[in-house]
Amino acid sequence: DEEDEEDDPSAAAPTAAPAANGNGHAAAADGAGPDEGDANKSVAIDETMYADSEEQAWEVLEVARVIFTKMGEEGRKRLSHTHFALGEHLMEANQFENAVEEFDKCLAIQRAMATGSRSEAETLFYLALCHQNASQWEPAETSIRAAIDILDTHRARHEREATQADQLVQQLRSDAAAAPEADKTRLAAETETAEKAAADAREEVASLQEILADMSQRLQDIQDDRKLASAQARALINQVLPTVPSAVQAGTAIDAAGTAPAAPAAPKVVHDLTAAVKRKAKPAEAPSEKKPRADDAQPGPAQ
Repeated sequence: DEEDEEDDPSAAAPTAAPAANGNGHAAAADGAGPDEGDANKSVAIDETMYADSEEQAWEVLEVARVIFTKMGEEGRKRLSHTHFALGEHLMEANQFENAVEEFDKCLAIQRAMATGSRSEAETLFYLALCHQNASQWEPAETSIRAAIDILDTHRARHEREATQADQLVQQLRSDAAAAPEADKTRLAAETETAEKAAADAREEVASLQEILADMSQRLQDIQDDRKLASAQARALINQVLPTVPSAVQAGTAIDAAGTAPAAPAAPKVVHDLTAAVKRKAKPAEAPSEKKPRADDAQPGPAQ
């Protein structure tokens, strides 16, 4: 059998390539070069295709935006979805300011159709992320708080619905116990419907509580990032301040939010520096402490 394998060209083919270099390992290493080059070419092709796909997606969304804008009232909901998709696309490309513009347009349409919807809360959440990544702390907090308020309103409504459904179930069960046989089937069906409504409402409450917990954590992250940025700004100012003239130092006060006021009103630093300067000047103004020069105190010898 071994002789048959050596005579068979197809069986000898796998071993012939390593033998061509006289060293099986060397042949494998030589073979790795073209494979690696092919892999690099494949990666380059994939990146080019991804870039082309991104450009095509952008063009499609732009065309959709134009079409839905011309559709008037009928295309408003689709137009809001398009602005949201454009915002996501820009956000992934780290173009946060442009993404904010698209999310704002989406939000305006959503609020015109139905204020306080869960879609509005989702858009507000993405707005908060964009502002956070752009270090715009105030609008980031405002957006995330607005989203939390909307979802908390929905949670409270579903809790009321669950409570009402539970009360209805208890009432239907009480009625069924005293009802004639002809009504028991109907009451049983109504009880089952009320039980399902209560279960669905409680499920919505649980889902919203989970989302609210995530959003509350995001709010805490924004606040932590804001404090960190403020502390870093103050540290940088304190590091640079000693090398800056006193006239410039007076306008470099930074508040807790990390922003410099446009027109600071007589900061204490100015008074402190002035007092220090005056204290240093006093010894130089006292004539009694001056020592007379030798030339002034002793006249020269008479000629």
